[in-house]
Parts: sequence; structure tokens; C-alpha cells
Amino acid sequence: MSFILRGRLGLLLGALMVITAAVGVTGWWYVQRLSDQLVSLYKENLAAASHLSNAERGLWELRFGLPNYVLADVESRAHIDSQTPGQIAKVQDNMKAFAALSASQEELAVLRDFNDHLSAYLVARPKYFALVAAGKLDEAKDYRAKETNPHAAQAVAKLAQLIEVQRQIGQRVEQRAMSDAVTGSRVMLALVIVAMGLGGFLATSLASHVASRVGSALKGVQSSSRELEGTATQQASSAKQLASATTEISVTIRELLATSRQISDAARNVSNLADQTGDSARDGDAMVKRAQGALAAMKQRVDEIVTHMLHLGNKSQQIGGILEIVNELTEQTNILSINATIEAAGAGEAGQRFAVVADEIRRLADRVGNSAREIRTLVDEVRAAANTTVMATEDGSKAVALGTDQFGEVLRTFQEISHRVEETTTAARQIELSTQQQTGAVEQVNAAMGEVVRSARDTESGSQHLLKTCEQLAHISRQLATLAANPSVAMPTTEPA
Repeated sequence: MSFILRGRLGLLLGALMVITAAVGVTGWWYVQRLSDQLVSLYKENLAAASHLSNAERGLWELRFGLPNYVLADVESRAHIDSQTPGQIAKVQDNMKAFAALSASQEELAVLRDFNDHLSAYLVARPKYFALVAAGKLDEAKDYRAKETNPHAAQAVAKLAQLIEVQRQIGQRVEQRAMSDAVTGSRVMLALVIVAMGLGGFLATSLASHVASRVGSALKGVQSSSRELEGTATQQASSAKQLASATTEISVTIRELLATSRQISDAARNVSNLADQTGDSARDGDAMVKRAQGALAAMKQRVDEIVTHMLHLGNKSQQIGGILEIVNELTEQTNILSINATIEAAGAGEAGQRFAVVADEIRRLADRVGNSAREIRTLVDEVRAAANTTVMATEDGSKAVALGTDQFGEVLRTFQEISHRVEETTTAARQIELSTQQQTGAVEQVNAAMGEVVRSARDTESGSQHLLKTCEQLAHISRQLATLAANPSVAMPTTEPA
């Protein structure tokens, strides 16, 4: 039965260790999955946003080349003509790079519309430059309003639509990541609850095992005590009938006293061993409580990992949105600054129109400055969250290791209890042997009971001392039974005969 119980406890402890390992593996798998989703978001969405932003900047450069051509001198017009092929290539190359990414059907449809409007715009541009070069400014202005500007505006709108699609894709990736994080936290919480329940059952089983072993030892002690009590009663009854003694009786009495001392010493050993058994049992209970505390600390650390990873995902998404704004505003600010300088050099109504452009430049510059500051703040927060996540993961690993070590200490403590109980059994056997020696001595006293009355009184005194020892053993047995939480094995109090 003891072997079966120990095997069951080993299985329970193994199951608890497996569940603990499952908590760590599950947490690692969900963290790795969330990390992969964030990496995919960075690689796909940020690359797509960068290509779209560069294409938009090139398109705006092409558009502002038209009004700049009207106001420029011959040398400036030649510079605009030389810059045009590079600007066109910039737009087309970035859109080709965007098309090479894993774009959806919706994005490809918008991309086709953009290419159609861009092609129409590029076809219409040479005629506008020819009209301006010929001095037909009014006709060029009308042609620009009807032919070039509509296609350019549609191309810009399609770019804006593609950028919005990228933003929505990023939001969907974020929602999936948050859903995985919530699922992971629930799975890990369930595993931790199962581990805690199994730990409680294991502690109860260990306590029951110890109580059973101590109860078995108490039964042996009680049996020896009853035998000692019967022997002492018989000695007292025989001592009252003695009338004389011989030298042999005197020697026998001395042997009886020596044996009584051995019984007393053995009884003290039993008491000491019982105290040590109680201490070991209390140590085992404390070890179980500390192990439960370690499991609670592990749960808290794992929850911190999930919280910090969610925080990291939110901040990373914000960084992507702000980067898009910074890129857009930086490009528009540069282009508008050039046009504001050119228009400011004009006079009359033209100067008033471009005063509006100058105001727009200032507002854009303010937005750029604010976005740059937000980027720095968010980058610092992301780094801090990442560091916190690493620290929390390390603490979680340490908490798991601590819980395992403490369960090892529980096993060692209860093994020590088992060893102490075996020593108690050995001491009880020594008491039994001493009792047998006393029985032989009493038989010699009965053979010479008519010879020495004085020796009989000494024998009676020794018998009374032996009865007291039996009472002490009974008291010790009751204390051990209370300690083992098994009152059914406690001995009743007996009175000497």
C-alpha cells in the first residue's frame, strides 16, 4: 500500500511538472506568434507605405512643375525639363515596387486605375509645355485645367486610397494579434488553475500519507506499552508475596533496575524521535505553502508578459501611422516651400494667391514638428516596453524553476519523516527486548519469593516505576496520534494495578 501511494504521489508530481512546462511552452508559442505578426506588419505595410509615399512625392513634383514652368525663365525651364524624366521614373519605379508586394485584389484594382490616370496625365503634359513655350499662356492655362489637372488629381486620389487600404490592413493585423494575445492569456490561466488544483491535491495526499505512517508506528508503541503494563502488574502482585531473599535475588534485582533504566532511555529516545517527526511534518507543510506561492508568482509574471506585449503592439501601430504622416508632410513641405518662394517673387494677384500657399507651408511645418516629437516619444515607450517584457519573461522562468526546486524540497522533507518513523520502530523493538529481560528476572524472583522480604519491597518499588513509564508512553502515544490527525489510534489512560 505504501509503495502504491508513493507511486501515485510521483505521478501527481510529474503531472504538475508537465502542466508547469506546458504553461511556459504555451506562453512562448503565443509570444512568438504575436512577434511574427508584428514582423509581417513591419515588412509588408511599412514597405508598401514607403513606396506609395515616394510615388506621391514624385507625382506632386510633376504637378508643381507645370505652374513653375510658366513663371520660370529659359534656364529654369530647361532645368524643369531635365528633372521631369527622373520624377516620372521615381513615380513608376515605386509603384512597380508596390505592385511586386503581396497586394490584394482591391489594391490591384485601385493600382490599375492609378496607372490609367497617370498615363493620361503624362501624355497630356508635353502639349502644355509646348503651349507655354510658344507664349500661348491663356490657352495653356485652359488646357491645364481641362486635360492635365483632372488626371493628376485622380492619380493623387488613387494614391490616397491605396494608403488608406494599407492602414486598414494594418488595423486587421493588429486585431488578429490582440485576439491571439487574449486567447493565449486565457489558455495559460486555465493551465495555471489546473496546476494549482493538482498542487493542492498533491499536498493533501502527502499529508494523508504521513498520517498513515505515523499511525502505524503508534500502533506498535501502544502494543509494547500494554505488554509492559501487564508485566509490571504481574511483578507488583508477586512482590507482595515475597518474604525472604538470597544473594541471587539481590543480583536479579540489580539486573531488573538496569533493565528499567534501559526502558527509560528507550522511552526518551521515542519521545525525541516523535518531536523530530513533528518538526519534519511542519517543515513539509511550510514547503508546500512556499511552492504554492511560487506558482502564484509564476502566474503573475506570465500575465505581465501578455500585458507588455499588447502594449508593445499598440505602440508599434502608432509609430507606423505617425511615420506615414511625417513622410507625407515632409514631402509636401519641401514642395510648397519651393513654390512659395517662386510665387512670392511675383507681383499683383499672383503674389496674393501664393500668400495662401505660404500659410499652408507654415501649418504643414508645424504638423511635421509635432509628428517628429511624437515619434521620439513613442520610440522611447516601445523600447521601454520591450525591456520590461524581457525582464518579466526572465522573472517568470525563475519563478517556475523556484517552484520545481521547492517541490523537490517537499519530497526530501517527507523522506526524512519516513526515516524518523523507521527509527521510532527500532526504538520500540528495543523496549520490547528490555521487557523480555524483565520477565526472566521476575521469574527468578518468584522462585526465591519466600527468602527475602526486603528485596520484594524493592521489586515492588521498581514495578511502580515501570507503571509510571507505561503511563508516560501512553501519553506520548496520544500526542503522536493528535499530531498525525488520527485520533482513532490514541490509547486510553490506564491506572496502575
